[in-house]
Amino acid sequence: MSNRQKRFRQATAVPRGLMEGMTGIASDAAEQNDAGTLGVDGWIRTGHQMIDMGMRAYAGLVQSLIAGPWWAAAPASGEPEASEPIKVPAQRYPRKFTIVKPFVRVGIPRMRIPDHAIRFEPEELPAGAEEFKIALTDDNFVGATYKATVRLSPAAAIRDAKAEDPFEVIVGL
Repeated sequence: MSNRQKRFRQATAVPRGLMEGMTGIASDAAEQNDAGTLGVDGWIRTGHQMIDMGMRAYAGLVQSLIAGPWWAAAPASGEPEASEPIKVPAQRYPRKFTIVKPFVRVGIPRMRIPDHAIRFEPEELPAGAEEFKIALTDDNFVGATYKATVRLSPAAAIRDAKAEDPFEVIVGL
């Protein structure tokens, strides 16, 4: 994906989110109306939800404008920062990482990070190491908390070494 496409995607994220939210509210109201359960109170609630969503979008826009000249700022250089260190028990052999269940955004399980957009630091956990970090290789997923299941297994064939039980990680990226 080119830098131009990334910037376009970032610039259109708020309007797309607003449209998806409005569509969701309208779809729910339509389903309830078709079922005959909406009534006057339902229409009022739907109107309030739409006004609330519009006001939140407007407040977000005002905050962005107050924050500074984003239109003139150069994109941040380098890759996103890695997560806080994640502790694991030490082993006498080097281990590699495997993503068992993909990284999904907490609260929005439909938003998943592709495995190729995740980087483990270090790439291979050395013998005796007790912590690692997780980082992103794609800026489109920065700024949220994600949950996944990861497994550590021996990096090479070692006698009496076996893959460890998968464990859940929750990280802010």
